[in-house]
Amino acid sequence: MGNVPRQITAILLLLTGWLTFTSGSSALPATTAINQLHHKSWMIADGAPADVWALAQGPDGYMWLGTGAGLFRFDGTEFERIVPANNVQFLSIDITAVFAAPDGDIWIGYSGGGLSRLHNGELTNYEVDNRKTHWMVLRFARSRDGTMWAATERGLMRFDGTEWHIIGEDWHFPAESANWVEAASDGSLWVGDGETIHVLEPGARVFQPTGLRTGRAAFAEGRGGRVWVLDSYHGLTSISLATRTVERPMADAPAPPQFSPNYIAVDEDDTVWGTDLTRGGLFRISDPASVAGGGAGLFLSAVENFQLEDGLTSNIAVPILVDQSDQLWVGTNMGIDRLSRQFFVTESSVPPTSRYGFRAVFSKDREFILDSTSIYRLRDNRQIEAIADMPGQLSCAMIDSKSNLWIGVRQGLWQLTADDRIVAVPLPQGLSNTRVNALAEERDGSLLAIIYREGVFRYSRDDWSRVLLPEETREAVPGGLFVTPDGSVWMSLRDGRLLLIDSHDQQLFDRSSGLDIGAVYGIHQVGGHLLAVGEFGVARLEGRQFNTLPPQKIPPARGITGLAVSPDGQVWLSTISGVVRVSASELIAAFEKPDFRPASELFTVHDGLPGVAQQSYSDTASISQDGRIWFTTNHGLAWHDLSFEIVAAAPVPVRLKSVIANGVPFAPTESMLLPDDTTQLSVSYQSLNLSSPERTQFRYRLGDDNQPWVDVDTARLIEFSNLGPGQYSVSIEATSEAGIWLGPTERLTFVIPPTFFQSKWFFLTVFLAGLGLAFSAYLMHLRLVADRIKTRMEGRLAERERIARELHDTLLQGFQGLLLRFQSVGDRLPEGSEGRRSLEAALERADDVLQDGRDRVSFLRGEEGPVDLANTLSDLAADILGNRLAWSINVTGNSSLIGSQIADDIAQIASEAMWNIIRHAQAGNVQISVNFQRSNVTISIADDGIGIPPETRKNWRRKGHYGLVGMRERAMKLGAKIQILDTKPKGTEIRLSMPL
Repeated sequence: MGNVPRQITAILLLLTGWLTFTSGSSALPATTAINQLHHKSWMIADGAPADVWALAQGPDGYMWLGTGAGLFRFDGTEFERIVPANNVQFLSIDITAVFAAPDGDIWIGYSGGGLSRLHNGELTNYEVDNRKTHWMVLRFARSRDGTMWAATERGLMRFDGTEWHIIGEDWHFPAESANWVEAASDGSLWVGDGETIHVLEPGARVFQPTGLRTGRAAFAEGRGGRVWVLDSYHGLTSISLATRTVERPMADAPAPPQFSPNYIAVDEDDTVWGTDLTRGGLFRISDPASVAGGGAGLFLSAVENFQLEDGLTSNIAVPILVDQSDQLWVGTNMGIDRLSRQFFVTESSVPPTSRYGFRAVFSKDREFILDSTSIYRLRDNRQIEAIADMPGQLSCAMIDSKSNLWIGVRQGLWQLTADDRIVAVPLPQGLSNTRVNALAEERDGSLLAIIYREGVFRYSRDDWSRVLLPEETREAVPGGLFVTPDGSVWMSLRDGRLLLIDSHDQQLFDRSSGLDIGAVYGIHQVGGHLLAVGEFGVARLEGRQFNTLPPQKIPPARGITGLAVSPDGQVWLSTISGVVRVSASELIAAFEKPDFRPASELFTVHDGLPGVAQQSYSDTASISQDGRIWFTTNHGLAWHDLSFEIVAAAPVPVRLKSVIANGVPFAPTESMLLPDDTTQLSVSYQSLNLSSPERTQFRYRLGDDNQPWVDVDTARLIEFSNLGPGQYSVSIEATSEAGIWLGPTERLTFVIPPTFFQSKWFFLTVFLAGLGLAFSAYLMHLRLVADRIKTRMEGRLAERERIARELHDTLLQGFQGLLLRFQSVGDRLPEGSEGRRSLEAALERADDVLQDGRDRVSFLRGEEGPVDLANTLSDLAADILGNRLAWSINVTGNSSLIGSQIADDIAQIASEAMWNIIRHAQAGNVQISVNFQRSNVTISIADDGIGIPPETRKNWRRKGHYGLVGMRERAMKLGAKIQILDTKPKGTEIRLSMPL
């Protein structure tokens, strides 16, 4: 608003809508002072917008703020400026009225006139009278039939579903302006025009005057079918919805007015809340019926104020609203404020600091609170009054069975008698002005006291006597004294031991007795069980032994200095972490069942506690007669009304706010296609919690429901890095205020397509290229190998040709010359002589040898082609065995030709085998077999001789002989397998198996 004074004046007429509390038990209680309610504020420095002129809460729970800077939505954590999705501009940024309809539409009114509707994020603007003059929209209302109404400086307006129209004489509404409009539960519509109030009955089209003269007024429906009306002249009164009459006459108006109501709202307790332009700030009328009709003076005498000095963001407070969770919201020119009844109430009647701590001691008849300076008494009306000064530096306190209050101080012992007299009690002789650290009453009414550095004493019949303790405890420092319901007195020692003090028995408990909770701060009875509480947890007495509860069963249960059991069977533990509540039955079951973990709740400063448990040997948890449980903390006292229970609303499902991929923001949708080069992703989200958003925790998981959850505490941003192409699913879940994972989860599904260099086509191309390169390399390798083999073979062939030439030119030619000379000699011998016949036979054999030599020369030159192995072996046997032995050859399978070089090596092996048979075997028969198979050939030469000695067969040699060795070497050269086998009943078999 450009003109602030004009705006403030106009705001007098702004009367915003109100929402009633949902539960009477959880409404803002009138019996609690305003300053005992939990106050939370959001100022400009916290991100709140300035100049908050209108408040509304949508059916989804979000808070809508109409401000001088535009429209905002608030989830309890962040103020979100609303930008219409259809790019339509608001008529103005100065918004003075906001209404959240049940269908989710948001209606908006402006300081300079005009109205808008936000539907599913898209804005539609409506102008009336072409905005020829400036007229402020002050308030919206929706009647029971769904019709929208607006109170404006231009008059009362009605929306017909398409356009807004000014209501005039045809409706019998004569006023030229309307500053208030309120839709009542009976279907009637109430309108204030600054001078009087008009009513439109359900279904009617004619307004009826009420005749009620008000001046500027604000009104709201309360309980019991009445409308509360507040104006600056008459104060507060009410109109009956049933009779349409003023229930109490309005007192004469004072002059000038002493206050100017801006807004009012009525909660379920019929408490009236409002804002005041004249005096500023927020006010409350706890009992409006008592001041109704009494005039402005009586009204002002009854109001409770909450202003800037009390913590309000500003005294320029305009709209107020009671939300769906029974919290009061106030808008100011500096931000917004929230007042709520939390689980615990800090007692404001007692200072929050006390040098020597606090004590709360309650009995059936008397209840006291003590701090370093004063003694306070709790009255029946829940009022606390200081009745006496503290007589010294507070150490301990107790109430005995006669309702006397005993106070131990640094300077001695005092008693507040039943008639409120403070009396000094003398200490044992010689111990005056000595600190009394602990007090307890025995069964017979005697008083036990721990006197600093002196030990334990008994006070009975005005006389002191020392209590004798076991020898092993006399060097220990006493801590506290505790009395159980059966009258037993226990004393804790600061070293963690516990002593039962009884007139008939004294028993000491320590770690060997199962007591392992550090310093013991209290002994309490829970469901018939005796429990010790202390530094490190809880232990239960079982017979004459303690059973210490494992700390992981109730993790917050540490530093326990107080325990109380409420009538509903709940155990309240005052701990260094806060207050822990656990069912008594579950707590006992935790001792009896090793795997059982009791359900527990932890209450902290977020629930209204001013601090954590005071660490002392005095009980810090007590229940007063009015049904409140009290806790003494390190920063004041707090109490909880046991009849009151806040039912924490379940947060709405998590709502995605934005997705940022590689620094570029995207609007989140159910399924998203992100850029193909995305590697970094940020996901921001929120979960509505207007009560205590700081307690909402989140967790997420990446992948399907089988993946583990990742806790992120209260963070509302998740960041992912090093993402690759693929389809992803992110699930996000939030807790309730009680820390329970509620579900359902919000799921974000997104796809990151691969870049070309990440696509399967690229990898296929790379694979094929790699395959081609590998194949090319393989071909090159083959070519190189072939070239090396060719070179080697050419060299070998050249060498063989050289050898063949040498053999032919020297040995064979010389041998041929010798044969011719022998032939010449033979021709000279007589025809038919024995000598000539022998020589001719030798010459024939020599011709065979010569022919064999020529064959060898041909072989060396590589001129031989494939040969028939069976024929070669048959010719070899005929030549070697001849008529010397009986022999036969057997060929099976499909005979195939074999390379001459291979056949020659096989023939050499077979030749050696046959000559060995002739020379060594003493055989009579030789069986040669050739078995052709698909991939190999097997040659067997078997005889029926005397066999080969085992040593020779094993070593493949006999001294001075190398035939067997040569056979094996040739077989290895061929890649064949050669064996020496025995035949039955006698003989030897040489078996050669070679792949083809």
